[in-house]
Amino acid sequence: MERSKESVFTKVENKIATIEFGHLNENQLDSVLLTRLEKAFVEIEYDRKVSLVVLKSQKSDFFCRGLLPEVLNHNSLADIQTSLVQLAQLFKILLKYSKPIVARVDGKIVNDGLGLIACCDYVFATEASALQINQMKKGLAPLVTQLPLTDCIGTSGFDRLVWSPKTWQNAYWALEKGLYHRVFEKISELDEALELFLNELSQFSLEAMKTIKDNKLIMQSYKPNLLEKSALTAAKNFYHHIEASKE
Repeated sequence: MERSKESVFTKVENKIATIEFGHLNENQLDSVLLTRLEKAFVEIEYDRKVSLVVLKSQKSDFFCRGLLPEVLNHNSLADIQTSLVQLAQLFKILLKYSKPIVARVDGKIVNDGLGLIACCDYVFATEASALQINQMKKGLAPLVTQLPLTDCIGTSGFDRLVWSPKTWQNAYWALEKGLYHRVFEKISELDEALELFLNELSQFSLEAMKTIKDNKLIMQSYKPNLLEKSALTAAKNFYHHIEASKE
Protein backbone atom coordinates (compact mmCIF):
# COMPACT_ATOMS: atom_id res chain seq x y z
CA MET A 1 0.00 0.00 0.00
CA GLU A 2 1.38 3.40 -0.98
CA ARG A 3 2.14 5.65 1.97
CA SER A 4 0.03 8.81 2.15
CA LYS A 5 1.96 12.04 1.62
CA GLU A 6 -0.16 13.76 4.25
CA SER A 7 -0.53 12.99 7.94
CA VAL A 8 -2.29 14.47 10.97
CA PHE A 9 -1.90 13.00 14.45
CA THR A 10 -3.73 14.08 17.60
CA LYS A 11 -2.69 13.33 21.17
CA VAL A 12 -4.53 14.41 24.33
CA GLU A 13 -2.74 14.50 27.67
CA ASN A 14 -3.39 16.52 30.85
CA LYS A 15 -6.04 18.74 29.23
CA ILE A 16 -3.70 19.57 26.33
CA ALA A 17 -4.33 18.38 22.76
CA THR A 18 -1.37 18.27 20.40
CA ILE A 19 -2.17 18.30 16.68
CA GLU A 20 0.83 17.40 14.54
CA PHE A 21 0.62 17.68 10.76
CA GLY A 22 3.05 16.70 8.06
CA HIS A 23 3.56 16.39 4.32
CA LEU A 24 6.38 14.57 2.56
CA ASN A 25 6.99 17.68 0.45
CA GLU A 26 8.42 19.85 3.25
CA ASN A 27 5.11 20.16 5.09
CA GLN A 28 3.27 21.87 2.26
CA LEU A 29 -0.49 22.27 2.53
CA ASP A 30 -2.87 20.50 0.15
CA SER A 31 -6.56 19.66 0.06
CA VAL A 32 -6.15 16.31 1.81
CA LEU A 33 -4.09 17.82 4.62
CA LEU A 34 -6.49 20.77 5.02
CA THR A 35 -9.42 18.35 5.34
CA ARG A 36 -7.63 16.30 7.98
CA LEU A 37 -6.57 19.37 9.94
CA GLU A 38 -10.11 20.73 9.88
CA LYS A 39 -11.47 17.39 11.14
CA ALA A 40 -8.88 17.24 13.94
CA PHE A 41 -9.63 20.76 15.16
CA VAL A 42 -13.40 20.25 15.04
CA GLU A 43 -13.17 17.02 17.06
CA ILE A 44 -11.00 18.66 19.73
CA GLU A 45 -13.30 21.68 19.90
CA TYR A 46 -16.04 19.47 21.34
CA ASP A 47 -13.79 17.43 23.65
CA ARG A 48 -14.55 18.66 27.16
CA LYS A 49 -11.35 17.08 28.50
CA VAL A 50 -9.26 19.53 26.46
CA SER A 51 -8.46 23.08 27.61
CA LEU A 52 -6.02 24.15 24.89
CA VAL A 53 -4.39 23.01 21.67
CA VAL A 54 -0.78 22.87 20.47
CA LEU A 55 -0.20 22.96 16.71
CA LYS A 56 3.11 21.60 15.44
CA SER A 57 4.49 20.09 12.25
CA GLN A 58 6.65 17.06 11.59
CA LYS A 59 10.39 17.63 11.65
CA SER A 60 11.59 19.39 8.51
CA ASP A 61 13.52 22.47 7.46
CA PHE A 62 10.07 23.95 6.84
CA PHE A 63 7.30 24.30 9.42
CA CYS A 64 4.83 24.87 6.56
CA ARG A 65 5.21 25.72 2.87
CA GLY A 66 1.65 26.72 2.09
CA LEU A 67 -0.81 25.76 -0.65
CA LEU A 68 0.96 27.13 -3.74
CA PRO A 69 2.41 23.80 -5.03
CA GLU A 70 -1.08 22.26 -5.22
CA VAL A 71 -2.69 25.32 -6.79
CA LEU A 72 -0.02 25.42 -9.50
CA ASN A 73 -1.07 21.90 -10.56
CA HIS A 74 -4.72 22.85 -11.06
CA ASN A 75 -6.03 23.52 -14.57
CA SER A 76 -9.59 24.63 -13.85
CA LEU A 77 -11.05 27.58 -11.99
CA ALA A 78 -13.26 25.22 -9.97
CA ASP A 79 -10.27 23.26 -8.64
CA ILE A 80 -8.38 26.44 -7.73
CA GLN A 81 -11.45 27.77 -5.94
CA THR A 82 -11.91 24.52 -4.03
CA SER A 83 -8.34 24.55 -2.70
CA LEU A 84 -8.39 28.20 -1.64
CA VAL A 85 -11.85 27.98 -0.08
CA GLN A 86 -10.67 24.97 1.94
CA LEU A 87 -7.80 27.09 3.22
CA ALA A 88 -10.22 29.88 4.13
CA GLN A 89 -12.48 27.42 5.95
CA LEU A 90 -9.61 26.14 8.09
CA PHE A 91 -8.53 29.68 8.96
CA LYS A 92 -12.12 30.55 9.89
CA ILE A 93 -12.34 27.55 12.22
CA LEU A 94 -9.11 28.55 13.96
CA LEU A 95 -10.14 32.18 14.33
CA LYS A 96 -13.50 31.22 15.84
CA TYR A 97 -12.00 28.51 18.05
CA SER A 98 -13.12 28.62 21.68
CA LYS A 99 -9.86 27.19 23.06
CA PRO A 100 -6.41 28.82 22.91
CA ILE A 101 -4.19 27.55 20.08
CA VAL A 102 -0.45 27.62 20.72
CA ALA A 103 1.87 27.09 17.74
CA ARG A 104 5.26 25.39 18.05
CA VAL A 105 7.33 26.57 15.09
CA ASP A 106 10.74 25.03 14.42
CA GLY A 107 11.37 25.74 10.75
CA LYS A 108 10.86 28.16 7.88
CA ILE A 109 7.36 29.34 7.01
CA VAL A 110 6.28 30.26 3.49
CA ASN A 111 3.11 31.83 2.06
CA ASP A 112 -0.08 30.38 3.60
CA GLY A 113 1.91 28.93 6.47
CA LEU A 114 2.11 32.50 7.77
CA GLY A 115 -1.67 32.77 7.69
CA LEU A 116 -1.93 29.50 9.60
CA ILE A 117 0.33 30.85 12.35
CA ALA A 118 -1.46 34.21 12.39
CA CYS A 119 -4.69 32.38 13.25
CA CYS A 120 -3.09 30.98 16.41
CA ASP A 121 -3.17 32.78 19.76
CA TYR A 122 0.45 32.37 20.87
CA VAL A 123 3.55 31.32 18.93
CA PHE A 124 6.77 29.76 20.20
CA ALA A 125 9.51 29.69 17.54
CA THR A 126 13.18 28.91 17.07
CA GLU A 127 15.75 31.19 15.46
CA ALA A 128 15.53 28.95 12.38
CA SER A 129 11.92 30.01 11.81
CA ALA A 130 12.45 32.58 9.04
CA LEU A 131 9.50 33.63 6.89
CA GLN A 132 8.78 34.61 3.31
CA ILE A 133 5.86 35.30 0.95
CA ASN A 134 6.92 34.47 -2.61
CA GLN A 135 3.72 33.35 -4.34
CA MET A 136 3.19 36.71 -6.08
CA LYS A 137 6.00 35.67 -8.44
CA LYS A 138 3.67 32.91 -9.68
CA GLY A 139 0.66 35.20 -10.04
CA LEU A 140 -1.23 34.08 -6.92
CA ALA A 141 -2.15 36.93 -4.58
CA PRO A 142 -2.09 35.82 -0.90
CA LEU A 143 -5.53 37.26 -0.18
CA VAL A 144 -6.64 34.58 2.29
CA THR A 145 -3.44 34.87 4.32
CA GLN A 146 -3.45 38.67 4.07
CA LEU A 147 -6.44 39.09 6.39
CA PRO A 148 -5.22 37.30 9.56
CA LEU A 149 -1.57 38.15 8.92
CA THR A 150 -2.20 41.88 8.54
CA ASP A 151 -4.20 41.79 11.75
CA CYS A 152 -1.04 40.47 13.47
CA ILE A 153 1.79 42.44 11.87
CA GLY A 154 0.02 45.45 10.37
CA THR A 155 -0.16 46.69 6.80
CA SER A 156 3.47 47.81 6.81
CA GLY A 157 4.70 44.40 7.94
CA PHE A 158 2.60 42.62 5.33
CA ASP A 159 3.87 44.97 2.62
CA ARG A 160 7.45 44.21 3.66
CA LEU A 161 6.82 40.52 3.04
CA VAL A 162 4.66 40.59 -0.07
CA TRP A 163 6.71 43.14 -2.04
CA SER A 164 10.06 41.47 -1.22
CA PRO A 165 9.46 37.89 -2.42
CA LYS A 166 13.15 36.96 -2.50
CA THR A 167 13.87 38.18 1.02
CA TRP A 168 13.67 36.05 4.15
CA GLN A 169 12.67 37.87 7.33
CA ASN A 170 14.21 36.33 10.43
CA ALA A 171 12.48 35.11 13.57
CA TYR A 172 13.34 38.24 15.55
CA TRP A 173 11.65 40.38 12.90
CA ALA A 174 8.53 38.25 13.37
CA LEU A 175 8.88 38.66 17.15
CA GLU A 176 9.14 42.44 16.82
CA LYS A 177 6.08 42.56 14.55
CA GLY A 178 3.97 40.42 16.89
CA LEU A 179 3.59 37.26 14.81
CA TYR A 180 5.87 35.33 17.16
CA HIS A 181 5.63 35.77 20.92
CA ARG A 182 8.79 34.00 22.08
CA VAL A 183 11.92 32.99 20.16
CA PHE A 184 14.59 30.50 21.26
CA GLU A 185 18.04 29.60 20.00
CA LYS A 186 17.60 25.86 20.58
CA ILE A 187 14.60 23.60 20.14
CA SER A 188 15.29 22.06 23.56
CA GLU A 189 14.94 25.50 25.16
CA LEU A 190 11.71 26.09 23.27
CA ASP A 191 10.21 22.78 24.38
CA GLU A 192 11.14 23.37 28.01
CA ALA A 193 9.55 26.84 28.03
CA LEU A 194 6.53 25.57 26.09
CA GLU A 195 5.87 22.82 28.63
CA LEU A 196 5.90 25.30 31.51
CA PHE A 197 3.64 27.68 29.57
CA LEU A 198 1.12 24.95 28.72
CA ASN A 199 0.99 23.58 32.25
CA GLU A 200 0.20 27.05 33.57
CA LEU A 201 -2.36 27.78 30.86
CA SER A 202 -4.14 24.46 31.38
CA GLN A 203 -5.09 25.61 34.88
CA PHE A 204 -6.89 28.71 33.62
CA SER A 205 -10.67 28.94 33.66
CA LEU A 206 -12.14 27.58 30.42
CA GLU A 207 -14.88 30.19 30.51
CA ALA A 208 -12.39 33.04 31.01
CA MET A 209 -10.25 31.85 28.09
CA LYS A 210 -13.32 31.54 25.86
CA THR A 211 -14.35 35.10 26.77
CA ILE A 212 -10.90 36.40 25.79
CA LYS A 213 -11.17 34.56 22.47
CA ASP A 214 -14.66 35.95 21.83
CA ASN A 215 -13.53 39.52 22.52
CA LYS A 216 -10.50 39.05 20.28
CA LEU A 217 -12.81 38.05 17.44
CA ILE A 218 -14.97 41.14 17.97
CA MET A 219 -11.93 43.44 17.90
CA GLN A 220 -10.48 42.06 14.67
CA SER A 221 -10.31 44.54 11.83
CA TYR A 222 -12.16 42.10 9.53
CA LYS A 223 -14.70 39.32 9.95
CA PRO A 224 -13.77 35.67 9.26
CA ASN A 225 -16.60 35.38 6.72
CA LEU A 226 -14.53 37.60 4.41
CA LEU A 227 -11.96 34.81 4.11
CA GLU A 228 -14.02 32.76 1.65
CA LYS A 229 -14.78 35.85 -0.44
CA SER A 230 -11.04 36.56 -0.58
CA ALA A 231 -10.39 32.96 -1.60
CA LEU A 232 -12.79 33.22 -4.55
CA THR A 233 -11.26 36.53 -5.65
CA ALA A 234 -7.72 35.13 -5.47
CA ALA A 235 -8.77 32.03 -7.43
CA LYS A 236 -10.42 34.07 -10.18
CA ASN A 237 -7.44 36.40 -10.54
CA PHE A 238 -4.97 33.50 -10.60
CA TYR A 239 -6.98 31.62 -13.22
CA HIS A 240 -7.09 34.70 -15.46
CA HIS A 241 -3.32 35.02 -15.02
CA ILE A 242 -2.82 31.41 -16.14
CA GLU A 243 -5.09 31.81 -19.16
CA ALA A 244 -3.42 35.06 -20.20
CA SER A 245 0.02 33.45 -20.02
CA LYS A 246 -1.10 30.82 -22.57
CA GLU A 247 -1.85 33.42 -25.23
